[in-house]
Amino acid sequence: MSRLLKKELLQEWLAKRDNKPLTKEELDECIALFGADRKNLTMQGLLNFKSADLSGQNLRGMDIRKLDISSANLENTALDREGFLHALQLARAGHHSLSGINIEGLDLRGLNMHGADLERINFRGVKLDRVALLSILPKVRAGRCNITGADFSGANLSGGRVTNHELGLDSFEFFDLSNLDLQGCNFDEADLSGVILDNSNLTGATMKRTKISAAYARNTRFDKANLQGAILMNSDFSGSSFRQANLDNTAI
Repeated sequence: MSRLLKKELLQEWLAKRDNKPLTKEELDECIALFGADRKNLTMQGLLNFKSADLSGQNLRGMDIRKLDISSANLENTALDREGFLHALQLARAGHHSLSGINIEGLDLRGLNMHGADLERINFRGVKLDRVALLSILPKVRAGRCNITGADFSGANLSGGRVTNHELGLDSFEFFDLSNLDLQGCNFDEADLSGVILDNSNLTGATMKRTKISAAYARNTRFDKANLQGAILMNSDFSGSSFRQANLDNTAI
């Protein structure tokens, strides 16, 4: 990139690239060259990368929170948690689609993704907990979010007792994970007590030392799942399939 670019506005320079993807190195240089000129900033004070093509780039470790990427091409762009949160906020404001963003392997535990467009996002290896799962569960059920291969290891997904002293109610509420595609998910050491897994597909899931107690898992597929050391007690597994599953040291 020439030093002469200091005289050009960022959007003019981006337009001259004929929509070529902007590399991470070029993005760094753009921030350094154009960031000091207020003419390159949006009204919100963000560096204007609205028309930038960042597809296929690995931007993990880069702080993009001061960049306006509201209509940038982020197809298969790898973002870290902070970068994804920035993109998520823009998406919630209706300025961006998260479709196609690369979040594989990120730790998104505790993150509320409610209302976001999560189609065409691969959750393989992404660490999720109860909060994160509840926020996307309606999308998963509607077929607009695919969580196969997600990482729920160590998560507490158990049902629990619900008490309302004012109304005099005391009941047990099951955590409903029925009719879900959970193939290849990691549930190692997760607590699935009091869960409804009826008709769900856990083929190839990793469930070492997973606790499934007082649960309903009727007509559920555990084929090729690794249930080594798992606890499968006081639960209804009628009609379920365990073909080629690893049941070594499993408590049944």
